[in-house]
Amino acid sequence: MNESHRKHLANDFRCIIGFIALCSVIGFFEFLIPLFDLFNHFRLQAIVGATVCAIISFFLHDKKVVVFALCTLFLNVGIVGYKLQQTAGISALGDSEATFSLISSNVLTSNTDYQAVIDMVAKENPDLVVFSEVDGLWLEKLSSLDTAYKYSFKFPRPDNFGLAAFSKKPFKADIKISGEAKLPLLILTYDDLTVIGAHPLPPASIRNMKENRVYMSDIATVGTASGKPVIVAGDLNATLWAASLNPLIEAGFDRINPLGIAYTWPKNNILFALQIDHFFAKNIIAADFDVLPAVGSDHYPIRADIVF
Repeated sequence: MNESHRKHLANDFRCIIGFIALCSVIGFFEFLIPLFDLFNHFRLQAIVGATVCAIISFFLHDKKVVVFALCTLFLNVGIVGYKLQQTAGISALGDSEATFSLISSNVLTSNTDYQAVIDMVAKENPDLVVFSEVDGLWLEKLSSLDTAYKYSFKFPRPDNFGLAAFSKKPFKADIKISGEAKLPLLILTYDDLTVIGAHPLPPASIRNMKENRVYMSDIATVGTASGKPVIVAGDLNATLWAASLNPLIEAGFDRINPLGIAYTWPKNNILFALQIDHFFAKNIIAADFDVLPAVGSDHYPIRADIVF
């Protein structure tokens, strides 16, 4: 590589790491402008990008960019590490036998691969399935689940915020309407467990961001008042690195995912891969977490096996 090409390439990577650093810093100011929280979702991408910039700039003999890239890398690693410690992942099951299993699946209202969802449930055979983005047609197509899952609660909506639950064990169900957007929060009460099915607005605007945080606060309030072990299941439209989840973390909810890093959305787009589908819990002893194969939706289903 001649000197001219080296300089051009070095300048390109200076721009790239500058952009990554700027996005990394903007996220800190979400308390001033909540929409800036969107930048926090991509901390893992920033880590990968900063690492690549540091390595290539090293071989281009651009020491200043190497140092700047490493500072950006350590900044994001520190934030991710802090968030993982803050959410204190619940211990893995190990040799313990699960006492309850559940699946959370955002099926995507426009998805028509109904059979893939039915087959997934039959294969996994959990005690409970919580669906989001179900409308009347989806519930009609899922009616065959009523044979194996004798207890169900269905709250369809024509938009993307319908919820439903299919259970092998009896429960009492309630719906809490949250915020000005009037989104449903599904509350399932078993004898010894409360499960909260959730799907807040995606934080794509200032209004949606505020509604998302109101919804998260309502989850925390319901869960804290339960008096039983609690599991929150659903597409929360937030990553662990975002401030959106602070109400849950501050209320003492821990993540069900020992590793803390997974990919649930968007399907087949590794560049923007995020985990926005979660299980959070209180008073759970141990749990295992899995991301399941795709079922036609833009989200991957997730599964938890727990002891409480």
